[in-house]
Amino acid sequence: MSVLRKMSHKFDYEELSGICFQISLMLHSGISLFEGLDVMCEVRDQDSATSEVLRSIADEMRLSSRLSEALEKTAAFPDSMIGMVQLGENTGKLEDVMSALAEHYKREGRLRGMIFGAIFYPSVLFVMISAVIVALMVRVLPEFTRVLDDMGIESSSYIRMLINFGNNALRYILIIVAILLFAVFAFLIYSKLSGKRHMLSDMFFRIPFLRRISDKVAAGQFASAMALAVSGGYGITDAFMLMDRIIVNRRTLGKISFIGDSISKGSTFSQAVILSGIFDGMPERMVAVGEKSGRVDAVMREISAIYEEETSVSLNNLVSTIEPAMVAFLALVSGTIMLVIMLPLIGIISSIG
Repeated sequence: MSVLRKMSHKFDYEELSGICFQISLMLHSGISLFEGLDVMCEVRDQDSATSEVLRSIADEMRLSSRLSEALEKTAAFPDSMIGMVQLGENTGKLEDVMSALAEHYKREGRLRGMIFGAIFYPSVLFVMISAVIVALMVRVLPEFTRVLDDMGIESSSYIRMLINFGNNALRYILIIVAILLFAVFAFLIYSKLSGKRHMLSDMFFRIPFLRRISDKVAAGQFASAMALAVSGGYGITDAFMLMDRIIVNRRTLGKISFIGDSISKGSTFSQAVILSGIFDGMPERMVAVGEKSGRVDAVMREISAIYEEETSVSLNNLVSTIEPAMVAFLALVSGTIMLVIMLPLIGIISSIG
């Protein structure tokens, strides 16, 4: 049996969803996996890392015929996905598992996209506002001061104070920006090499005033992961083994651990979920109904969709609050600077009159 070279390439959620969906289609159509993977390689650039991983999987499938073993040897797929694929192979439900994985990663991709938008847009707006303010202090005010000096009029102490502040701020801002860019670049490289691709956004949600949004994100991830595990063949108790590979929110992991302990002590799943406080309101009642009807996976998918919508609304509200606050701050600072400029002009015009 050939031993595959470890791949450094890591797939993002959109790619994982697409690969899982295509494999589920192959299984549904009765196409052998190595033949289907060859077809997937042919529609991609032959030199790409993705194509190399897929072709390696196809080659390994010809030898072992175990998809989970081929995925594991590439080192390009999450451990939780490999575990789910292995479970699907053992229970004969691989097609259902791949379909559930495709939906799970699609939802995770949408969630990460919303989080990126909530981080990126205010950051860009903050940088632009800072640049405008510094430009006013460093470029506009010195020119205005020179005009006043040429006219034999002494600049006010406020103008000189703003100019000095702007020069010092520019010096420190450039240093701070360089340090931040280096830190972000190093952080992204580390997160990619370590396989923790979303550490930056996860750290973002540890900020205290964003904790409620973070709890919604984690609750939705838990519901999605439970739906995935139960539909794939895991029992409710066994499904908790996957949670620490998917959930990064420590507070939510503590609640999940509490649920597992409560179930092991004799509580029902719905009772443990309610006591843990991981869900609130209607989702709690939905868990009880899902357990009574034997449709925990369907209920968890619906709860995940609910929290995805709530997270989207919360993030949009956050951005909608930050944007006018930043614009108001820019207007206040710019207005103050313009007022400092206009007052000497008003004095000049009054003296001429």
